[in-house]
Amino acid sequence: ERRASRCVRQRSDYYGGQRTQPQARTYSFQSST
Repeated sequence: ERRASRCVRQRSDYYGGQRTQPQARTYSFQSST
């Protein structure tokens, strides 16, 4: 149970970080264009 909870928490963090990075990059690209 503890391992599953940790895995889920890390996955959520990873997804959130990755999602925010690409979004900011897309905005920068659009602004530059």
